[in-house]
Amino acid sequence: MSNENKKLNQALKDLEEIVKDLQNTDIDVDAGLKKFKKGVKLVKYCKSELKKAENEFKELKDSLEKEE
Repeated sequence: MSNENKKLNQALKDLEEIVKDLQNTDIDVDAGLKKFKKGVKLVKYCKSELKKAENEFKELKDSLEKEE
């Protein structure tokens, strides 16, 4: 597994944990806000990495179609 895949998988796990924590009704407002901010950063990172992968798939598909 590449280093970027490991980072993406870890980001997704961290995001899942944040969601679980935020679903807890006993969470402190300040702690909740910090976790939410971290979650937003993780979502942006994940979206960026997934967009890169999508673009790579499109490029590979296009190159295969040009060979036909």
